[in-house]
Amino acid sequence: MPDGAAPGIVERALRPVLAASLRATVARVLRPRVPFAVQRAMLTGLTRATAPVPRGVRVACETHGGVACERITPHGAPPVAVALYFHGGGFCLGSPAMHRPFAARLALAMGVAVVVPDYALAPQRPYPAALD
Repeated sequence: MPDGAAPGIVERALRPVLAASLRATVARVLRPRVPFAVQRAMLTGLTRATAPVPRGVRVACETHGGVACERITPHGAPPVAVALYFHGGGFCLGSPAMHRPFAARLALAMGVAVVVPDYALAPQRPYPAALD
């Protein structure tokens, strides 16, 4: 479906099915007994399966201030304009890979590169590691 286009009958029919299956899957994954590494891997896989990265962007790995980052650049974006995107996840979940589809859509919408840091996550690296 092109950006901005109204959803068709197939998209409208699949929306509740996809929403219900995501709720059921995420509810089973995000539990204290499930190790964070498993939660992260499953959520990244779900994101890749349900939200592909749109065409028209280039993804590159960079380092800024000693922090690994992903730069997502729309084709034709000005080289000096950059948005910095800190993904959610309560400093326990999330990664540039998990948030790549959203960051790519953000980059396309703004017409500038989006840099997503791969900051440290707890419990492996507790506070204040993510802030450092």
